[in-house]
Amino acid sequence: MTQTEKYFVELSSNLKDAFAQVFGNPEMFYKTAYLIAKNEHLTSLDKNDQWEQKIEIIHYYQNKLKEFLNNLSLDGENLMADIASDYFEDYAHYRDNIDFGLSNEEFLSVLKEIQHKL
Repeated sequence: MTQTEKYFVELSSNLKDAFAQVFGNPEMFYKTAYLIAKNEHLTSLDKNDQWEQKIEIIHYYQNKLKEFLNNLSLDGENLMADIASDYFEDYAHYRDNIDFGLSNEEFLSVLKEIQHKL
């Protein structure tokens, strides 16, 4: 478990309640932000059709998450950077098959919740 993951696990119960509204818990927030960072990186590497539009969409979600954290008086910019750093650490060490126990359908469901509730 990374320091950033520990940070989210150790949040106060009031903050955990705020995360529950959209993500279920802070750990799911972490997983979502991690997978968004991973998608941003892989999309920018692949540069498939409409990759720039896909990056814009990814940035939309990243900004929503930063704003959510900031509204909770947490440092959204640095926390999102820390989560991305966790991803890049895994990527640099060839740990690209991190299993969060989160299916693609569950991930997409969380993205829909972000879009509707944040």
